[in-house]
Amino acid sequence: MSLRKKSVGGSSIEGFLAEQMQDPSFADEYQKSEWEYQAAKAVIRLRLQHKMSQEQLAKQAGVPPSTIARIESMSFSPTVRMLNKIAAATETQLFVDFVEKTNGGSVPQMATAR
Repeated sequence: MSLRKKSVGGSSIEGFLAEQMQDPSFADEYQKSEWEYQAAKAVIRLRLQHKMSQEQLAKQAGVPPSTIARIESMSFSPTVRMLNKIAAATETQLFVDFVEKTNGGSVPQMATAR
């Protein structure tokens, strides 16, 4: 998730986020939602690059259309198995990597399917 320096009530969003990340429960929830955000963004980008509807992608991946919709709306956290099905449906490859957390607690952008 890229945050730009925008003032909100005299402070930047980055400053506010850094302050909130000091709370372990906030940081944990942020990390969980960051994965869902990056996964949703990657699936949407991949689907649009292949000029597919959610229904078309779902059919190719062998999953219900609601699964693609739920991933894209961040109401479902996809498994690696599910992302591999999507990769296979688009003739791409899923790439997963582990990286160190940054000081602000934000997660680097998830690698896109190749």
